[in-house]
Amino acid sequence: MTELVDWPEAGSPKDRAYFRVRTRLPLRCEPLDERDRKALAAEILGTIDPPPVELDPGLGAWLDTIERKLDRVLHLLDAHTDPVLGADGETDMLLSGSGMSFEAAGPLPVGSHVVLHFEIPAERARQVRCIAKIAHCTPGADGRGAVVGVAFETIRAEDVDAVVAYTVSVQRQQIRAHREGDAAE
Repeated sequence: MTELVDWPEAGSPKDRAYFRVRTRLPLRCEPLDERDRKALAAEILGTIDPPPVELDPGLGAWLDTIERKLDRVLHLLDAHTDPVLGADGETDMLLSGSGMSFEAAGPLPVGSHVVLHFEIPAERARQVRCIAKIAHCTPGADGRGAVVGVAFETIRAEDVDAVVAYTVSVQRQQIRAHREGDAAE
């Protein structure tokens, strides 16, 4: 079930850059060693120094497609072992264009970084990989695990656009369902 959510503890809605929605998506969260953060950020943003030889543009596009497919396969293979995921390979989360909140298997240090892999459903599902900073971490409701809030720190602009388009779509569905409910009364 996907629904709109207000986070009153996060400040006034007028202070937020994006609204948040509750949803359920495939998610993989991996701790990130600070020594690897800069290199991974360059890889995510595509700012790695170009190879010394010229690549055919068609070959480059083909290799990018293969890499995305491999990321998806690896994600699916790892889904059954990831403590963040539910039994169906998805996890409940609050999602916005600037971050997300989800329940993890255990606490993560505030200020540390993680690599997130998640999928945005759309006509063509979009695989998102980004670096996020742990903004807050509180004990889980059942006494196990922890509720972790992260802020996207290194993410491609196209991926932010996909997240925002998805959250707008969810909001549109909520408004439509609300109006249909009012009309039925």
